[in-house]
Amino acid sequence: MNKKLYKIRVNWHGEIYEEHFHATSPGSAMMITCSKIAKDLGKTTSYVRKFFLSGKDNFKVEEVLNESGDN
Repeated sequence: MNKKLYKIRVNWHGEIYEEHFHATSPGSAMMITCSKIAKDLGKTTSYVRKFFLSGKDNFKVEEVLNESGDN
């Protein structure tokens, strides 16, 4: 499977995180982001993932179409 570059922007209780990861799908890129944020904050990955999937509009995953990191 080929990995693509994704830009993930999330709002964690008013704190904005923007990350770039290579992943096989947008969902996989979001999981990587949740793992990183969980590690940074000392939380579990499932706790962070549930926050973002709670129905709030607090994350965005986009495929990056050029190598500069911009769409």
